[in-house]
Amino acid sequence: MAFDDRQLAALLQTTRDFARDMLEQTGALIPFGGQVKPDGEFEFFVLAQPGEQLTREDAYRQIETALAERAGRGDILAGVIALDMVVPEAIATPLRDAIGILIETPDFARFFHATFKLTPAGAQGAEGSVDYGEIVPLDAKPGIFAKLH
Repeated sequence: MAFDDRQLAALLQTTRDFARDMLEQTGALIPFGGQVKPDGEFEFFVLAQPGEQLTREDAYRQIETALAERAGRGDILAGVIALDMVVPEAIATPLRDAIGILIETPDFARFFHATFKLTPAGAQGAEGSVDYGEIVPLDAKPGIFAKLH
């Protein structure tokens, strides 16, 4: 199944919204994955155990490996990885904090820096909130579906 631009944009928006909700509720972003199953169902998952401290690279690798195994079995049509990032200085954007989002299908791989500003819960008596900045797209090498190429 090929995904059209509208479906890819919906994956990006849904992933960013899930990350925003996590940031607003907890003040932190726990790396997570997402998958589109052959029946069209989309779900998120977290591999880290409570209290487990993983580097971004280790968390990314674990999620990518889990999704690649599922892709290899034909259990998923698309995979998503999301984690907190600092936007590299080489990218011109006023906000440096970002949700790093990889979206991959057998025919598409793109990484996005979805910049944001977090106002933590309790700051000036307010609930936590996330104000979005721009989304910066970057090319990505296939990882989840790499063995299918």
